[in-house]
This record gives sequence, C-alpha cells and structure tokens, in this order.
Amino acid sequence: TDGYYLLGLPDDLVDLYQPAYNAGARVHSNSWGADDNGAYTANSVSTDTFIWNNPDMTITFSAGNAGTDANSNGVIDNDSIGSPATAKNVITVGASENDRQGNWDCDTGLSYTDCAAQGGQNDIFTYGSAWPSDFPANPIANDPSAGNAEQMAAFSSRGPTDDGRIKPDVVAPGTWVLSGYSDLYQQGYDGSANPQNGAWQYDGWGFPLNAQYKYMGGTSMSNPITAGAAVVVRDFYQKEYAHNASAALVKATLINTAVDLLDENNDGVNDNDFPIPNNHEGWGRINLANATDNSGQFVDNTAGLSTGNTASYQFTVSSGAPFKVTLVWSDYPSTETAASNLVNNLNLTVTGPGGSPVYKGNVFSGGWSQTGGAADSVNNVENVYVQNPASGAWTVEISGANVPNGPQPFALVVDGNFGAPPPTNTPVPPTNTPVPPTNTPIPPTNTPVPPTNTPVPPTNTPVPPTNTPVPPTNTPAPPTNTPVPPTNTPVPPTNTPAPPTNTPLPPTNTPVPPTNTPVPPTNTPAPPTNTPVPPTNTPVPPTNTPVPPTSTPVPGGADIIYTSSSSGGNAGGVGFADEDILKYDTGSGTWSMFIDGSDIGLSGSGARDVDAFFLMDDGSILLSTWGATTLPDVGQIDDSDIIRFIPTSTGTNTAGTFELYFDASDVGLTRNGEDVDAVFVTAGGDIIISTSGSFSVSGASGRDEDLVKFTPTSLGANTSGTWSLYFDGSDVGLADSGSEDVWGVSVAANGDIFLTTRGTFAVSGVSGTGTDIFTCSPGSLGSSTSCTFSMYWDGSANGYGTENMDAMQVVQP
Repeated sequence: TDGYYLLGLPDDLVDLYQPAYNAGARVHSNSWGADDNGAYTANSVSTDTFIWNNPDMTITFSAGNAGTDANSNGVIDNDSIGSPATAKNVITVGASENDRQGNWDCDTGLSYTDCAAQGGQNDIFTYGSAWPSDFPANPIANDPSAGNAEQMAAFSSRGPTDDGRIKPDVVAPGTWVLSGYSDLYQQGYDGSANPQNGAWQYDGWGFPLNAQYKYMGGTSMSNPITAGAAVVVRDFYQKEYAHNASAALVKATLINTAVDLLDENNDGVNDNDFPIPNNHEGWGRINLANATDNSGQFVDNTAGLSTGNTASYQFTVSSGAPFKVTLVWSDYPSTETAASNLVNNLNLTVTGPGGSPVYKGNVFSGGWSQTGGAADSVNNVENVYVQNPASGAWTVEISGANVPNGPQPFALVVDGNFGAPPPTNTPVPPTNTPVPPTNTPIPPTNTPVPPTNTPVPPTNTPVPPTNTPVPPTNTPAPPTNTPVPPTNTPVPPTNTPAPPTNTPLPPTNTPVPPTNTPVPPTNTPAPPTNTPVPPTNTPVPPTNTPVPPTSTPVPGGADIIYTSSSSGGNAGGVGFADEDILKYDTGSGTWSMFIDGSDIGLSGSGARDVDAFFLMDDGSILLSTWGATTLPDVGQIDDSDIIRFIPTSTGTNTAGTFELYFDASDVGLTRNGEDVDAVFVTAGGDIIISTSGSFSVSGASGRDEDLVKFTPTSLGANTSGTWSLYFDGSDVGLADSGSEDVWGVSVAANGDIFLTTRGTFAVSGVSGTGTDIFTCSPGSLGSSTSCTFSMYWDGSANGYGTENMDAMQVVQP
C-alpha cells in the first residue's frame, strides 16, 4: 500500500493465498474488494479454486460498503456484494451496528477537537447526516450509526449474488470499532504529512480514543472480527477434539451458531422484519460463545459424496429447544459466464421421528423451516431450523443430487436439546455411506481449475477499498491541493461529511481512509496444538500385581484385532465411541465391545479419546489419550504419558482402576508433537512408540512416520531408560505428510510389523487408507530400515470402512 490504497494485488490470487498457506496459516482475512454488484468474477473463480485445492484454508472477505437507498424508500437496496466476496467458498461478512454500551470515549487532551467540550464522549452521527444522498429517507436517515446491536450498518453491501445465492453469509459489528493506528502519519498526534504520498493524517470516525486507537467503520472492521472468530473456532476443534477443521466446518459452525438480528430495517422496533436467511444479514450475527460452548455435534467429511450417494445421521432430540442443522461444502469453482455458479449440488433433508415432518434445506418462512418446498439447487450452504422439534430420533440426510466434479466433501453442524445423556461431543459418522473422518484434507480427485485469462486490473492501478464509509469528523480538514505541513495553529474542524462514492477513488491529497488493507496472512495465528500439561507430582506408581480381567478374550485359532477409532460409529452392528476399544475375530468375522471407555471415565472430551493402547500379558491394558486430561486414580496426565488400566471386567460393563505406567516428562517427551499415538511392548519389555509429530529425545530423533524404542530401567512415577530409533518410515516410503503418520503398531512373534496410518498411504506394492492394516516384513531396522510390504487387513471389507483406526493391536495364536 501507499499508506491508504492497496496497490499490488497479483494477477492470480492464488499467489496471494499460497505463501500464507505455505507458512502454516489456515485463516486468511481480506478487507478489500471491487464493487461488482453481485457478479462472480475472475477473482471469485481463483478464490474458489484455491479453497477447492486447499480445503482446510478458511478465507474471509468483507461484503463491501456499497449499501444505499437509491429509490428513497427507507430500505437499503439489494445487489451490492463486492468481489471476491461473491465467491462460494469464502465467508462473506457484512456489518451490523456496534453497541459499546454508551462508551464512546475520546481524548480530551487533543486541543484541536471538541472532545473536552463534549464531556469526553464522541457524538454518534446518523446515517442521513453523514451520507444524505445515499440515505435520504427514514427510518435509515435518522438512525444513529451505533448503539443498537440488533441493527444493520446502513452502508453494508447487500445480497444476493447475481445467480441468487444468499450473501452475506454472516455479519459482525462494523461501526465505531476501535482500530489501531497502522502508521505514524495516520495519527492525529503527528503534524507531518506521510512522506510516501504527501497525505495528511486521518483521525477516524469522530475523535480518537488515544494515541493508539481511533474509531473506524465498514465491513473492513466486521471482517477481521469474523476472521478472528474463525481462528478461535479452529482452535476449539483442535483443543477439544484434536481435529483440524476444514474451511467448510468452520463456516458451518459460525453459521449454525449465528443469531438472527431483530431490527434489520433500523426502525427502532425489534420486530424482525427480515428474518433469516435474508439479503441484509445472511444467516445472522456471529456468536463466538455459541460456537465454542460444546453443545453441538459435527461431521467433517473429507471423503465426500458422488451423484446418487447419501450419508445419513441420527440424533436423539428432546423437545424444549430448537433443532438447527447446517450443511456447508466447499464447491468446485465455477466460471464467470455461468448463469448458476453452483457446480456440485448436495441436498439436505431433515426428518422427524417416525418419518415426519420432513424439512428440506433452505425452505424458510418467518425465520423457521417449513415443510414442503423444493430442494435448493443454488447455494452451497443449506440450513434447517426447527422451532419446536418433537422428542425422538431425528434423521439428517445429505444426498449427492448432482456431483459432476466429485466426490464432494462436506461439513455438518447440528445443535439442539440432546437430552440425557448429553451429546458425546464427537464427530458423528454416517450410518451407511463410507465417510472416513481424517484429520487432514484429502487432495481433490479432479483436476484443479487453472486461472482464467481475465487479468486482475494492472498492479500499478490502485485497487481501492470497498468504499469505506467516511463519516463527518471534527478533525482538521487536510489540505486539498497544496501539501504544506500544518502550522502550529490547528485547522478548525469541519462539519461537512465526506460521502463515499460507488466508483474507485484514486488517491488524492484528501484520501479516503483505508480500512481495507488485507490482514497479513502470516500473522494469522495457527491453532495451537496439544500443549503438554505436566503430570502431577504424586503419580500413582504401577503395582506389580495387576488383577486379571474377568472376561479377557483369549485368542483361539484365528488372529484377533483390537482397534480404537478416531470417531464414534458402528462396526458389524456394534456401536462405539472414540474412547472405546473393539475386538474383531478374524475367524468368525464378528465384532464385539472390549473396553467401554465411558464406563471408566474416558468420555466427555475429545482429549480422552484413546489413541494408543497395548494389551499386556497380565491382563492389564496400557493406554494413552489424545490430549492432556484428568482420570480417576491418577489425576492429571499428559498426552505423552502412558497409563495402565487394570480391569476387573471388560465388555459392555467395563470396570477397573488406573495407574501411571510411563511418565513422559521424566525421559524427554515434553514438546508439542511428542504426544504418544501408538504403543507396543515387546516380549523383552522394550516400549515401541510413535508420536503425533516430530520427536527429539536423548539418543533418537524422528518424525511422525517413525517408531522410537524405549528400553526402561524403571517405570511409573520415576521413569528412566534409554532411547533408540526402531523404525525409520522415510526409508521405506512413508512421507511426513500427515496422512502417513503411523497411528497404530503391533509386532508379531516373527518380527513382522503391523502398521496403520492416519489416512491414505502408499508404499512399495501396497496402498490403502486409515481403515486398513498393512505389514512390514523388515530386512533391517533402525536408521537404515528396509521392508517388504503386504496388505494384512482391509477394513472396508470387514465392516470398518467408515472409520479411521487411531490405535490397534493384532494378537496371534
């Protein structure tokens, strides 16, 4: 920028997003755009293309500030959404009014302002006084620009898009928002012009709060607020479920938890004249407390649906609260000339207990879903909002109506009164269509759409912000022609408002204030990973006399596979949650419950998901959890620790006690990424471990596709021993890609190593997914590992096709 204008956008916006993505950013905030009045442009295409190819990248855009009442009827006109805010896969953000509860403080020490005479408070102007030609009629004209959180900002661009899609997606406060000074020469406290462009300072709306903050307005304020909320939502899913949320899941969460504004027409009456969804607020004002209160359930489906496929989910709902369902998918990019920009069409259907009532997505009246109507074939966001749901089992079905460029991944978020027991707080798997819930995006199976040949305006042509509203100020009027530094005598404040135009304004010596400079993507905070929580100082040491379980399965003449999944589901008719351990008899082909985690305090949080276990010969079971948590008998544990469960019974009535087996902090496993996600104990007592990320301990270092061996000299509260590299995954074709992270390990008596990975894998002669187990017959181990690979067990052929193993053990007779 030159201090005010965005001058250097790349011709292909992929070049804007890709460096941020490569640096680890997963939320990209954009407060810029062109007034294209709802058109799907080349910039919209390239933005949708980037999200299709990088489905875990959330991109937010300001809707624009082109809202006006051109026909003087007191209602803001439709069809003013800017571009690339018209893109399907972004979160398009409009502006609602801010309510600062009467706190409009200004700096009384500024001698050239009237702040002191006004009692240290700003006067809140009306829209009509600031922009009389844009807002000539009541109720908009005489409406104050802040003070009522139920109202829309008059200038906020309205939908729909030209092909009829609902935009904006959500709104957030965008008037009188405190904003940090971005440059010394934009401060009212500096008496010199900006040497880059000769422009004088701008004090924002009214008078500044102090030397650090001024008041600003526009969708350039509401957009970064929403981008920050998106970061918090991603962080919530990471911390609570150890799940890296897709852009579709972040968007679905913000939409499903948004609240309907009650005075969208700004007449001062909370009568909800424009109930959701509408062209003013979209699906409502974001509510971060709702988005992270853990009351909802979600599905983040990366495998996707093809034409004719369906995914079905059931939720037991109690009456007394609405039932709300949001489906979002990041669609395949369209073209500028298409009449309808939806490419892959999914449909949402929600059915009540006993088969009725039946609601289709986006069939609304008065802010609530209605029966009947037609399926939506325009939007890639569909919602069902049932005001008074009957108690019982509700079915949510997503169907692939027409998916020419699939399969199409999707995200689903639901909320309601789930009654007792409370929701399991885990992703709900489909009951029929295979949906392996991986934590890493699956690359698109189709060819990415190349950039179009329609160039973005030349990079030397200033791209203006989205018509940021410039209210009347009481600050000095900057010089209009001759850029002479101000004298020591302050210029008296002006009272003439400077209205925004609807055409790009070139920089002059009286600049439009820049609230639209893109937030640098590299400053977007990446969601923290599982932060190690140190163990308590009084862990219970392991005993030497574990009590054998009363119903420990003894392998017969066939291999027995024990497995835990990264989400809840159903295998062979046996329902389970992610904290459970199942048993599969390869001889009979039957599934059964081995450890019911909810019986022993492992439910209620994604951190308690069992993501590593090992069955000891004495009948006890070693366990490690997905995140740091507290457990009965041992108290606080870290996700790098290993605990021992001593069962007195197993199966559907699991019982027993816990004790600390392996204190990771004693032996150097203390960093993020060193969480234990696979464990096996050899006949000689060595502990084979895989970690969720890179590890570095005394004697060994490696990555998530490697295995490290710990030879203990003591265990329990005072763990000690030595480390060595056991298996180097990169030597045998396992990449540090996330999906080939080793999530399960079991070593056979003959030395063969059974492995399962986080997601899809491909090694010499074998490929598969996180539902499968494959075998390495090692020629050598350690720092020069070599293997002959073979497929051992195909999960999809044995009733496990919709799951991802995050732990397993093969017990052979």
